Amino acid sequence: MQKTNEQEAQQIAYTNLGLAFGAVDQHEKALVYYDQAESITQNSSSKVRLYLRLNKALSLTSLKKHSLSKEAFKNALVVIHETNDYFAEVRTYGNLADIYIIEDSLNLAEYYLIKGRTRCY
Repeated sequence: MQKTNEQEAQQIAYTNLGLAFGAVDQHEKALVYYDQAESITQNSSSKVRLYLRLNKALSLTSLKKHSLSKEAFKNALVVIHETNDYFAEVRTYGNLADIYIIEDSLNLAEYYLIKGRTRCY
């Protein structure tokens, strides 16, 4: 992985390492690799950047770092509009709503649920 000169390939490799650690509930280790992947995002495609941000947000959610997780999901929404990935957009709104429900911010949870639902049509 470190021998490749292609930054997007490196980013994908780091993201995959993060996914592997997340899959075995080692989210702190996953975040280390997601951070390494984020450090080389300037030349990657929108789709690669999007799924990196979403995976990082999910690890943060698993660690109950809700403030950071919300920020990561909202950053992903910026990239979602570049990719026109409606599935990711709806899922992200649902993830944000879940966090707000946990935090007893039901008005914000409802806002994101409605926003995601309207994107389904």
